[in-house]
Amino acid sequence: MRCYKSSASEEEEKTAEAADDQEYKVERIVMHRGRGKKNIKFRVKWQDYGMEDNTWLSFKEVQPTEAFE
Repeated sequence: MRCYKSSASEEEEKTAEAADDQEYKVERIVMHRGRGKKNIKFRVKWQDYGMEDNTWLSFKEVQPTEAFE
């Protein structure tokens, strides 16, 4: 086995960590696919982001958001 070495600099890693701390707001659920809570995925439109930034999230990831209320 070889040790994994990240090619990211310390500066890039700090920036990525800071980005992970950001709170993203759901604008709306665009569509869904699958059946049942285990298999369903939702296409999420993020507030202040373009359609190209929409992401598929599982039921568990979407359920605690305001968009699901």
